[in-house]
Amino acid sequence: SVSGGGLYHQGDGSERPRLSDSVLIGNSASTEGGGAAFVDATSVRSLSNYFGDNEGLTGGGLYASDAPLVARQNLVFNNTAEVGGGISAEGMRSGRIEHSDIAGNAAERGGGVAILSPTGAYKIYNSRIYENESTEGAGALFVFGDDSGVQITNIDVSANTGGGIYLESSPDTVVINAIVYSNGTAGIIADSESASAPISYCDVFGHDTDWLGNFETGEGVDGHISQDPSYVSLVEDGDPTIDVLSLLTDSPCRDAGDPGILDPDGSVSDMGSYGGSDADFDDSDGDGYTANEGDCDDDDETVNPGVDETWYDGVDGNCDGANDYDQDGDGYTSDAFGGTDCGDADASVYPGADDPAGDGIDQDCDGADGSGGGDDGGSDDGGGGSGYDGREEDQDNDGYTADEDCDDTEPLAFPGNTELCGDDIDNDCDGSADSFDDDCSAKTSDACGGCATAAPLRGLWLLLPGLLLMGRRRR
Repeated sequence: SVSGGGLYHQGDGSERPRLSDSVLIGNSASTEGGGAAFVDATSVRSLSNYFGDNEGLTGGGLYASDAPLVARQNLVFNNTAEVGGGISAEGMRSGRIEHSDIAGNAAERGGGVAILSPTGAYKIYNSRIYENESTEGAGALFVFGDDSGVQITNIDVSANTGGGIYLESSPDTVVINAIVYSNGTAGIIADSESASAPISYCDVFGHDTDWLGNFETGEGVDGHISQDPSYVSLVEDGDPTIDVLSLLTDSPCRDAGDPGILDPDGSVSDMGSYGGSDADFDDSDGDGYTANEGDCDDDDETVNPGVDETWYDGVDGNCDGANDYDQDGDGYTSDAFGGTDCGDADASVYPGADDPAGDGIDQDCDGADGSGGGDDGGSDDGGGGSGYDGREEDQDNDGYTADEDCDDTEPLAFPGNTELCGDDIDNDCDGSADSFDDDCSAKTSDACGGCATAAPLRGLWLLLPGLLLMGRRRR
């Protein structure tokens, strides 16, 4: 298609098109809107849609021009474009992006979102823009040209390559309560015309340069801090499907936002997408914890920060972000689940640990007490010193090198392993994970005696795990 690979709307300025609860995957356009394009409408509403693996010149997933765009609760994953890999909004008189996840997209400018030449106030709030790629360093969120001011509040711009927020010719863009974390080259970037942009109460941390260009700011100025935000889970591996950007209870970003903005519970606003006056404080599963309060799965009442962790079930039950297969937290997963730790209840036992003879304990997991039991790198067995496991080409220590392993950063994924259903990992390296793996399908069928496959749709968000696996790819 030339424009709007999956869907195209060309109006006369009077229509109000609405797209909701839809899935647009694998479409392409030679110009605008790989997934969908809307041009010349009174308003456009995109509600609870999934845009995945689409490709266009501008706006790989979703494009709107001269049509005020309201995008709410959208999932925009793994789309590509030259400008605005996920979403591109051009010539906007008004509109907003809210409560959306924009991740894994790629573009030369604006890997996640590009707002181009707005003619009115456009808002972005309570959204997450993460693990996107901008090849020219033009940022995950790119704002160009600002006649009346783009307003950006309570967002996360994290783990993107090519920079975080990039302002070009945008002196009136307002940024408040943003977490801008670990975006490669720089956090917030401004050209000379944008140096006076009002930016306050942001956490900008983890870059080669946190503030780049003509900004003269930093920690302690205008309410800014510079600390690790302490997300529940953020693994910078090019795969956004396992990331959970809600804040741990001890995050320095809690109650650290603009004191003039309050969270729904009346406290000073948190920084990031789970804070602010428009934060989602619903407790969907009724367990007493909201996503803002650290509930990493608000559809499961057995998962929240107040439960006791059940180890080795593939679920982060207490939402502390710890590896569920590393009970002692020593960095090595249990050998009972494909790892290399022979004593996962004891943090002093792991491959490469010092192993004094005579105490009856195999601390270095080489099969013997004391030195000489094996070549695992322990400082007392002739290996390469404490912490060295002697397998430089096996990054995750699961016994398979990068050439043999389908994911050499994940110790629970290697050829021949048993598929663990429900952990979002292709454990046996057969190309399928969880419900898409025949092993899990068979288990489900046997367990329920032939369950019905149709069920009432409770909104697109319930489709997230399957959709993300369909569009999953590494960069």
